[in-house]
Amino acid sequence: MKHILLMKPGIDGQVLFDCLVQEGLSSEQIHLWPAFQIEAPKDPETVKDELLRAAQASIPIVVVSPSAVEQIASLISEWPETTRFATVGEGTAKRIKSKFGDFPILYPKCSIAQSGSERLFELFRAEGIPKSVLIARGQTGREYLREHLEASGCSVQIVTTYNRIPFKAQPTDKSWIQVTNKAPVIYITSSDAIQVLLSNLSKEEQAWIKKGIVLTIHERIADVLARCGFKDVEIVDQINVLTRIVSLSHSI
Repeated sequence: MKHILLMKPGIDGQVLFDCLVQEGLSSEQIHLWPAFQIEAPKDPETVKDELLRAAQASIPIVVVSPSAVEQIASLISEWPETTRFATVGEGTAKRIKSKFGDFPILYPKCSIAQSGSERLFELFRAEGIPKSVLIARGQTGREYLREHLEASGCSVQIVTTYNRIPFKAQPTDKSWIQVTNKAPVIYITSSDAIQVLLSNLSKEEQAWIKKGIVLTIHERIADVLARCGFKDVEIVDQINVLTRIVSLSHSI
């Protein structure tokens, strides 16, 4: 039995877990280590005020992830007509539309593997770099976008709309790990999650898990995985990840 390690945070990770069970995998072979737990910002009223101030001034609000959408939606139910959004991929764009309504959204209309901060910056540059942008994110992330916008003369405001708490494995979470067994299939969806994974493992366990097959969603994450010593890395689209994990779970 090949073990599966899922590091997708939030409800999406649990949904993938449940889908794999429905596909016939045993719940004992699937292990959910959500890379981060998402918590509300420390000062939600200030976050709300900053977002609405930007919206009223028609400053593009870059919402970096579905987690950011959910947290913002818990703070703001109505947006001014002048609101403009941007994001790095179609999945978050759809979540913005479903939660906030039919506002202009700038985002790369391509697969996840081809999207990201680089493509969003290209879109901003093609339309003309705005004077100001607000990036709604966790404590860290999207530094490429911030740095390149600022280098192009844009004033970038960072608003921490949620806090990310790294996953800390308990002994029961690691009971399945045996370095004499075959390494697992790992699904990981951010560069930051790689260090979360490794920080929960001993050196011997790290060497073992780096022998596993890693599925990820973007070339940038794949590059970080390779630098960390993972040898077998595949880039998959999220619409195909379920099928690919099921296939790999049956391989020898």
